Amino acid sequence: MPTPAPWRRRISWRLVIYVLVPALLLLSIAAVMAAYRSRLAVSELYDRQMERSANIMLAFLQHEYSEEKTDEENESEPLTPGQNLEQDAEQAPNQEIAVIIGQISARQTSDANYRIYLDATLFFSTPDVAALPRCDAAFSAVDGPTPTAESAWRCYKKSEPSAGRQGIEIEIFDRMQRRELSTRELLYSVFLPFLLLPLLLVLSVFGAVRRGLLPLRKVSTEIATRSVGNLQALPTQALPLELAPVVSAVNGLLDGVRHGLAREQRLSDDAAHELRTPLTSMSMLEQLMRRENRDERLQPHLDGLQQSIARSQRMVDQLLLFARLQSAQQLSTEPLLLRELIEQQLGDLSPLITDKELSVALDLGQDYFLNGNRDAMDLLLRNVIGNAVKYSPHGGQLIIFRERRSLYIEDTGPGVADAARARVFDRFYRNDSEGTHSGSGLGLSLAKRVADQHSFSLSCGTPLRGTGGSFVLSFS
Repeated sequence: MPTPAPWRRRISWRLVIYVLVPALLLLSIAAVMAAYRSRLAVSELYDRQMERSANIMLAFLQHEYSEEKTDEENESEPLTPGQNLEQDAEQAPNQEIAVIIGQISARQTSDANYRIYLDATLFFSTPDVAALPRCDAAFSAVDGPTPTAESAWRCYKKSEPSAGRQGIEIEIFDRMQRRELSTRELLYSVFLPFLLLPLLLVLSVFGAVRRGLLPLRKVSTEIATRSVGNLQALPTQALPLELAPVVSAVNGLLDGVRHGLAREQRLSDDAAHELRTPLTSMSMLEQLMRRENRDERLQPHLDGLQQSIARSQRMVDQLLLFARLQSAQQLSTEPLLLRELIEQQLGDLSPLITDKELSVALDLGQDYFLNGNRDAMDLLLRNVIGNAVKYSPHGGQLIIFRERRSLYIEDTGPGVADAARARVFDRFYRNDSEGTHSGSGLGLSLAKRVADQHSFSLSCGTPLRGTGGSFVLSFS
């Protein structure tokens, strides 16, 4: 099964993406629509300006033409009977309009481009638009002889059918490139501040998602503090409605684990106590039988019975210790000198060490203090060192040394196979390849339990100085 993408494995990333993608998409659509409408508004504004310019120019042209005609009539002879202004207008030379156009051109100071026609005859044109074709409608697009971006024009045509019987037509031109540049400048000036909006949106969504997931992180922190020694129910006050079912399910699970552990602890404790009575009776019977026995052939059998009873009693004691350690939620700790703890265990095991004629190599360096419970640490070191003594051959060597924050306990016995190193700390597991060593299989399991309660690390590895087993206790 393929591994999901990292963003799919994190709720915060999924929420951010699910919120940001639609928001940014809507923002992009709104920006495109606003740009399109702005472009249309700018184009319409320029068109209205062209239309207004044409109207003003046409009105000014008509006014100047009327003033010129009035002055000529005032200077002419009195009208004869049957003579009228309309007949004089027909006789007025077209050159007068050209003079008026020249006056308009002289007064024109803007960069407008236009052409003026009189009775379909071109009378005046600005240089830039002189070679352009005629405009077709009121508003139209016109290209120069060689179509380029700079030769595209927008044209507006305004006609006046009667002006002293002279048809006047005005064409106003505007470069499309100028419109485009003006539109871009307008869009940049208006929308440039809004380019920060996506960044602000991303930051605000990240902040909102992070704050919204704060209750989930608090619940996660609470769950991380739970362990076999702390199965207290999670707090349910002021929980979001979405998290309430999750917390309720976790509390149910913790309650089930707590009851299961309690049943297991009661079983171990009750079994240990119940086994002590018959073992004590068996030990007393074995002593009575040994005292009254007169047959030497039964002596080996009585010795075997005594060993079996002693082994059973050790197992019961280990079970009781294991039950107490499991029921203890928190151990009281104090600074302990490592050398003192080890020397005490070596002293307790000295009869067995002497009996097997073992040599002890102790290299602990400077005094090292660890924070732990004295009774529990005595139990840990007694089981690990006792295991090394038990599996060391006669005349072998026990090697105990410290490197930095790790204590190594090694021997010269048969060692532990690689495949068995992961199981030596299981309850009732015995690594007895030769079948000559007795044990309950609980000693190393108890040592591992003590190490875990102290947040220490107890492992079985490859020996560094010895040739047999190697147990490493790493302090936190």
